Amino acid sequence: MERESKRRRQTDGALGSRSSSDSESPDSSVPPVLFLDLDGVLHSVDAQPGDFFDKRCMLALHRLLQSSNAEVVLSSTWRLSTQLREEAYLELGQRAIHPIGDTPRRHSRAAEITAWLDENGFACATCTQRNRRWLALDDLPLELPTDHVVQTDPLVGLTEADVDAALQKLQTRAVD
Repeated sequence: MERESKRRRQTDGALGSRSSSDSESPDSSVPPVLFLDLDGVLHSVDAQPGDFFDKRCMLALHRLLQSSNAEVVLSSTWRLSTQLREEAYLELGQRAIHPIGDTPRRHSRAAEITAWLDENGFACATCTQRNRRWLALDDLPLELPTDHVVQTDPLVGLTEADVDAALQKLQTRAVD
């Protein structure tokens, strides 16, 4: 509870100086949040152990993160298994990708992302994070606004075209 309050105070302070004229547009100085699935995004859904974290997909992710300065939140089902979560964090960490957290467990991926947004001040009209940019990168169709989602081909994973689409959405998207 105390840690959460401290984080909110830090966030409030960082964003609290914005003028009211900025209230409807995203703050480009604040990094966007990228909700990251793994299966079907960083490797094919039919990949076997040893083929996870495909080099081509990881290079594409690296370009997306470098170009957008996004912070990663793990939304993959890998986060539900201690062993897989540790493997994901290790593999991502070896590539200098350090997720800021995981989505909570809910009945659907979209509900999990929405819950994380709600819990982190993205959803209400007076929330400090309301105008922060965010995007979900997933191979599943998500019941989220389409301008916040890039859906990958589950057999191919993340491509350069997906990265281009994600960057376009992050650059032009004002947060709902």
